[in-house]
Order: sequence, then C-alpha cells, then structure tokens
Amino acid sequence: MDTRWSSNFGDTEWWQVKFAEPRVIAGLKISWETAFAEKYEVAVSMDGQQWQKVYSVPEGDGRTDILFFKPVETRYLRIQCLQRGTGWGNSIYEIAFYDGDRAPKVTATSSTDGAGPELALDGDPSTMWRSAVAGEQMLTVQLPETLSLGGLEILWGDPATRYDVECSADGASWTKMFEEKNGNGAKDYIFFPATDARHMRVICREGPANGYAIKEMEFKSGEEQASPIRAYQAKARDAARGRYLMWLTREQEFWT
Repeated sequence: MDTRWSSNFGDTEWWQVKFAEPRVIAGLKISWETAFAEKYEVAVSMDGQQWQKVYSVPEGDGRTDILFFKPVETRYLRIQCLQRGTGWGNSIYEIAFYDGDRAPKVTATSSTDGAGPELALDGDPSTMWRSAVAGEQMLTVQLPETLSLGGLEILWGDPATRYDVECSADGASWTKMFEEKNGNGAKDYIFFPATDARHMRVICREGPANGYAIKEMEFKSGEEQASPIRAYQAKARDAARGRYLMWLTREQEFWT
C-alpha cells in the first residue's frame, strides 16, 4: 500500500494483469489513490485480444471499491479507465482478487424460476433476483471475508417501499444499519457508520403485490460511511436538477 501505479494525465488509461494460468475470478477489491477513475469497466479475456465486460462503474468515487460479479474463467483481467475523477490521471495502490471459490453466497427466502438470488450480485443489471411472493422477503449475502462496510447501492427492479438493511459478523446476531420507510425505486444510495461484517441482508417489508426485484447491489467500503454530506449527496442524486447545490452531484458550478 506504499507503492502505486500512476497513469498519464488522460481518461482512457488501463491497467492489466496476465495470470500464470487461467483462473476463475468472482470479484476484486481496488484501493485507489487520490487520483481515481470516475467511470471505468472491468473486462476479462482468455487471449488478451477478445475482451468481455464483466462490471461497469459509472459513478466511482475513489477510496476502496468492492466489486462482485458472476464467476468467470479468464487468463487476463483489465481495468479500463474511461473518465478521470480528478485533474490528475488514474492511480491504484493495490488490487485484490476474489477467486471463484471465494464468491459471495447469496440466498433468499423465495425466488421465481430463472431469477435466483445470485443474479442480484452478478454484475449484470439486465438480470435480477425476483421474489416469488410479496410480504416480508429477505435477500442475504455471505461475503468471502470480513469487510469494513459503510453502505450499499441497490438498483431495484420492483422496489420495496419499506425495507431494512442489517449487518452481522457471524450470521447469527444482526444489527440494523439502515431503515427505509418511503422508498421510490430506481437506485438507492445507502450509507451507514462503518462496521466490520461478514454478512449483510436486505429485508423487504412492503411493496408491490407481485413481490420484489433487485437488479444489482454494490457494497461501499467503511471509508465511505455515513456523514451529513453523504446524506445530502444521496438525496441530491435523485432530486430534480436545481434543488441542490451542483457540487453535491459532482458537477462543476463555475466557468473559468
């Protein structure tokens, strides 16, 4: 963590690794330096020529990114930076990989055919977990290791209007970290005080009569924990343009 890769001062820079032999990858943890990529993609390849995108980050904010996707066998992995988040280039302290046997284990109280719980954490927003019934339904994730968590992004299909987010170190004793009483769907940005957790669950309590659907979830590291600014930023993302200061949505608010 005292050394780093630093790119040229450009947007379309990339970092790539060639593994000694093909291996199954299910996710990675990226520790960004101050110069981070606001928009970037993770792609894999068996030959270093034909690439398959497995994850896309449209609103990166640096620090530590925890990404999970459907396990895929690959020889190469590339982080393709598309747009810088600062005036510098792109810079990474360290990257850790989660092999296929360390993929998160996702379960749910119910699901419909072809819409299992694992689809809420496969890196593909075109697929989703869908509960078989309404009422109280639960989606639970067992992480590959204990992580410092500070929040969660949920991209809904059919949203819960009332739900809780809970964390646990052992899967037995749970702590409520967030409560939503008036959800409106789309994407929810959830922040809470940093906590070490091996398990997280979303408890859907009220919503559509046909059940709930989650397209994708992304975990936030403990460095991105709840703060007054975080709360305003989360609200500003979904608000009509002009209701909040432009810098809360990371827009330039002056001309020079």
